[in-house]
Amino acid sequence: MSTDGLIAEIFSEFGLGIFFLAVRLFVRLYLGGLRGLRLSDAFAVVAMVFWTMQTVMIYLQELCGNNIGLNAKIALLVPESQIHDMILGSKLAFMNWIWYISYIWCLKGVMLCLYWEWMQKLWRRHLVTVVSALCVTTWLACLLMHVCICTPVPQNWQIKPYPGDHCTLRQPLYRVTAVLNVLTNVCLLTIPIPVFITLQITFKKKAILITMFSSGIFVIICTILRAYYSLGDITNLPIALRWASRECCIAAVIVSLPGIKPFFQKDPATFAYDGFGSQESDRNTEFEDMPWESLPGYSQENIWGSVESGDKQWHRNTSE
Repeated sequence: MSTDGLIAEIFSEFGLGIFFLAVRLFVRLYLGGLRGLRLSDAFAVVAMVFWTMQTVMIYLQELCGNNIGLNAKIALLVPESQIHDMILGSKLAFMNWIWYISYIWCLKGVMLCLYWEWMQKLWRRHLVTVVSALCVTTWLACLLMHVCICTPVPQNWQIKPYPGDHCTLRQPLYRVTAVLNVLTNVCLLTIPIPVFITLQITFKKKAILITMFSSGIFVIICTILRAYYSLGDITNLPIALRWASRECCIAAVIVSLPGIKPFFQKDPATFAYDGFGSQESDRNTEFEDMPWESLPGYSQENIWGSVESGDKQWHRNTSE
């Protein structure tokens, strides 16, 4: 595929992913206003910034060229007139790893914050805390490996003499990032699925929820494919860029779905519960886990009434 084709695909996928993230933010503002925004929304906005910088820098580094794909002999043949541009392109490629890693892990932050809002029971919040700590640790590990894999750091954008494959191709970084990315995504999948399986709701609703939140499997598959094809032709940078763009796009769409779904509820006021259970027959102990605080202005009491602590009898709140 030509450079024009690569740029066209990357910007198309960027536009699609940003559209979903923007719609998610719109829905959050529409249903809850500015006061309805949570930390998950901040992570989503920061992710959009990282992805924008990544996409723009891909375009610029393709214009400038870089040291990826060179070797000791070819590097010596690079004309002096091109050195400056290639150094700039190599610096952009170095920074793009940081934007890519931070973008992917910001999306994990979106989901973790969402789970924290939903999981009111203490032991489930402990699980979210553990996975959050793992995500922060793996994010720092990826960044640290990226910076330390080639020292001193200026060798990462050195053209002459050739700094070595560890500074340009960065094969170990592809492997480590893919493994830690898949590991944390698997951990993210283990948080909501057990809750949805035990909910006493209709099979249709349960299937929809499990399908929506297990769609992270597609991100895992894309991550594995990205590492496989990138390492299979490590000197061909467009392959790595193309698969990274696909992974970023799929991740953006999947992370946005839970935030967009409430907009299509019959009554947005009851989305927090109706999306997870039925209005009449599913008033069970899992009700405590519904994300009432994710939509300010609505609460367990003012929508359904109150729950008597002794025998769990339900009644409507008719005081207003």
